[in-house]
Amino acid sequence: MTVPAPARAAGSLVQLRRPTPRRVALVGNPNTGKSTLFNALTGLRQRVANYPGVTVEVKLGALQIDDLAIDDRSIELVDLPGMYSLAGHTPDQLLALDVLLGRSGHGDRPKAIVVLADATNLERNLFLVSQLLELGVPTVIALTMADLAAAAGTRIDAVELERRLGAPVVAVVATQRRGLAELKSAIARALASPAPHRPRLLAELDSHIDQLHEQLLRKHRDLARIDVERALIDRGGALEKRLVERVGAEVRTQLEALRESFGGAHAITERERPRRAIAGRPRPSTALSCQARVADGGSIASTEWSPTRSSAA
Repeated sequence: MTVPAPARAAGSLVQLRRPTPRRVALVGNPNTGKSTLFNALTGLRQRVANYPGVTVEVKLGALQIDDLAIDDRSIELVDLPGMYSLAGHTPDQLLALDVLLGRSGHGDRPKAIVVLADATNLERNLFLVSQLLELGVPTVIALTMADLAAAAGTRIDAVELERRLGAPVVAVVATQRRGLAELKSAIARALASPAPHRPRLLAELDSHIDQLHEQLLRKHRDLARIDVERALIDRGGALEKRLVERVGAEVRTQLEALRESFGGAHAITERERPRRAIAGRPRPSTALSCQARVADGGSIASTEWSPTRSSAA
């Protein structure tokens, strides 16, 4: 006998499951104003995330963007620990990488990335920016401290920087809430965009890295391509050791054979020199016109330096 469903009481509310908020990662070097920007974007809508096996504090915040359709406005902003590159070795930097890659136990992979670039130290910050762009996730560059750079005599051409990097660049001063609306609009456009073409600086190695990655994926489904690439480049580094722990000692032999086929570990590192040069060019100490450059050699910032001006700007 069929039992009829009980009648719903008049005036009762139907509870609808709320859609999972889309995740946006906030990334940057230490001391670039990341926490200040996170607080400005989320206000009091914050909580601390708990990830298994780590004691590193990661903040989550609700970000409301009016540019999105009303059903899509729920955005979860993740304030990741400061990092200088994707090849970090400390627990907080490894956690940041795991969150960016959406590894098991660390939540969904971010749908977009906001990376901070300190205008007073742009070249060093572009090192991390270049690595994040290679992840193939829609990315927005938040240019911070542009006011301090301008006060020190440096003008950043944000339009030209955006053209060279192939990603939107928005100047923000979080303490004065300047540029926040433009940044939110850029995030909305990033969330609505398909995955961008992934630039690659190591073109000669790409197919070999892809082959090794595909081979390892057969047994290790959450292994990312960046794991193999960074392990190959940073011989003996934390990511190579981590990869060996995850997939076995035989991968070390495979990596070493691949290095030797391209002239050894030093030759592999030299292939990344254009990106490393972005991060490490020394500043002049005498009066001259200094130009900060991106990988293809064009000027995106200019500064007049003099012996009496501090080079810490």
